[in-house]
Amino acid sequence: MSFGLTTNDEMMLMFLQYTLEPPSAVVQTAISDRKEFSVNVMPNPSISSSEILFVRDYVRKNELIVLYNLLGEEIITQAFPLGEKKLYLEKNLLSPGIYIYKSMAGNILLHSGKLIVN
Repeated sequence: MSFGLTTNDEMMLMFLQYTLEPPSAVVQTAISDRKEFSVNVMPNPSISSSEILFVRDYVRKNELIVLYNLLGEEIITQAFPLGEKKLYLEKNLLSPGIYIYKSMAGNILLHSGKLIVN
């Protein structure tokens, strides 16, 4: 602690506080911000292809792709095949429009994005 005068009628106080213990908290980025949890959708927009391919950069158990329409209604839920990085979705299951997809592991959102079907 130190103190001193700054002007004739003011006083400045400065306190420094520290601990001898190392920091115990570890800061991590959110799951959705991490690159290894990304999912690529091809082709997007889907025009002439008969199927839509979801590709992830890793293998994780119990991961689902959930498709919603713009009203928030769940259209399709499909699991990635166990041990696979790719998931094929037949385009004829979807009407032309804009969809929101979410990659989920349990209740954890891993990645989300937009899919356009023409």
